Amino acid sequence: MKKIYPILIFVAGILTLSSLYSFSIGYAKSKKIGITQAPGDWDADNDGVKETCKKCHNTTNYKPELDVFVTDANNHDILGYAPGASYKIHVKVNATTNSPSGYGFQLVGLIDATASAESPGMQNYPGFSANVQEVDGILGRKYFEHKGVSTSNEFTIDWIAPNNGTGSVSFYVVGNAVNKDGSQGADSGTDGKIFTLSEGLLLANQVPISIANVRIMGNPSVDNIQLVIDAKKAADATISLFDLSGQQLISSKAQFVAGANPVQLDASHLKQGAYVLSIKTKYGQITKKVLLMH
Repeated sequence: MKKIYPILIFVAGILTLSSLYSFSIGYAKSKKIGITQAPGDWDADNDGVKETCKKCHNTTNYKPELDVFVTDANNHDILGYAPGASYKIHVKVNATTNSPSGYGFQLVGLIDATASAESPGMQNYPGFSANVQEVDGILGRKYFEHKGVSTSNEFTIDWIAPNNGTGSVSFYVVGNAVNKDGSQGADSGTDGKIFTLSEGLLLANQVPISIANVRIMGNPSVDNIQLVIDAKKAADATISLFDLSGQQLISSKAQFVAGANPVQLDASHLKQGAYVLSIKTKYGQITKKVLLMH
């Protein structure tokens, strides 16, 4: 029996290495399911809390942050799309501490009204950068993720917008930063991030509003939605929360000062899921997607 032990140890070692490297090719590539926190993506414990890269890459070694934006053919940032037009989706994974050796990400695009990817425009991705792969996943979705561990922290995907009448669409994204040593012990994942585009062409620099930035402090939010709204000038504002069908659920008045304005909305009475946050002043309106969990 003593001669068997080395064989068992060798086999165990192979299985361990296999488990460590299996997701370096991409989680959707391995499992055909997403970890972006989009509706229908992986919920490991079936408790309504969807998983991200943090499920495995859960250290704070690199503290990565996501930057997601979409540009038109003239390289202008957009907040709204023209039906049938061509755009480029950009994902950047930015490590805020230390220096990772590699990066990964995953993205899926869904129609807000149906939480699906069935529209031709949400299936129409004519190209992507060399460090990206396209995967046919569950529910008829196309996922995009790293093609092996990427030494670049930037990923791009070409996208043709859906037909007129589709409504707003959202891209759900996660990312990670890794050290490429074959273990997950020092790797770090991000929370999920949502980038929403309204239907109707709108350049980012054309938004007629006095708000410079809206920071959601934790997304998903738990019970209370906490915001910091950076205003360029003082203004009266209406802050509202809608479900994906457009029904208003919360409405609150505020008086913004120039600078940072903390705001808290009590959402403990709402079901967990995706909502649309609207902030409106006399200068214009801006919307953000919010995830709520309990």
